[in-house]
Parts: sequence; C-alpha cells; structure tokens
Amino acid sequence: MKLVRLSTKYSKNEKRNTNPILKDLEKAKELYDARRPEYLALADIVIDVTNKTAPECAKELLKKVKKYG
Repeated sequence: MKLVRLSTKYSKNEKRNTNPILKDLEKAKELYDARRPEYLALADIVIDVTNKTAPECAKELLKKVKKYG
C-alpha cells in the first residue's frame, strides 16, 4: 500500500476551517512547518493540490501510482 500526501497551501483568509487548532492560524502554521518534513519522509507519493480541481488531482495521482507502482 502506498501512502499519498496531498499538499496544499493554507490561507489566512480561510473561514471554513472547523478544527479547533486552526482557530490559531499561527500555531497551526508552526505545527505544520514542524511536522512537514516527517510527513514528506513517510509519503510514497506527494501531490500538490493547490489550485487544482478534483479530476486534475485524480489524474496526477493515477499517473504517479502507475509510474511508481
């Protein structure tokens, strides 16, 4: 089984976040930045989903899964 990490940029203007940790965006950014290297090290495939539609992400994921088997 492959571990896939979907990566996106976060925005200070995001209002849809309901996770309590995201109420403090500076703290959330610090946690993300501290944990990111570990997330990337564990992932078999990383896909940046910033400004991409779901079909675009799916197409890229399928391409990478086929390439890396």
